[in-house]
Amino acid sequence: MIDASIVYGLTLGVFAASAWYPLSIVAMIVAGLCHVHANALVHTVVQANSPPAYRGRTMALFNMAQMLSTAGSMLIGLLAVVLGSRGAVAAMGVAGALAIVMLAWRMPGARRIK
Repeated sequence: MIDASIVYGLTLGVFAASAWYPLSIVAMIVAGLCHVHANALVHTVVQANSPPAYRGRTMALFNMAQMLSTAGSMLIGLLAVVLGSRGAVAAMGVAGALAIVMLAWRMPGARRIK
């Protein structure tokens, strides 16, 4: 889960920096697979560790978290005005990867979650 999230952010940076079409396609395939892999694992771990009475509530929280993507979209739009679209995608990808590294460093027990 953590590794897939880090690779996702880094491959977005590779995609943004790439001017070679085949590399861009490979980077997008890897980024897509990592995104799906990490999201599926996050949902599975949270649902598996939630008491049955709270599983519906955890799904509601996941749906509410999707609304945060609107704020992220506005941020990347502002970054695109300043840095250009490639720079904005690279900045957000690297920032996401660094955030996950920082999380894993601050919460070493996260790797042991089953």
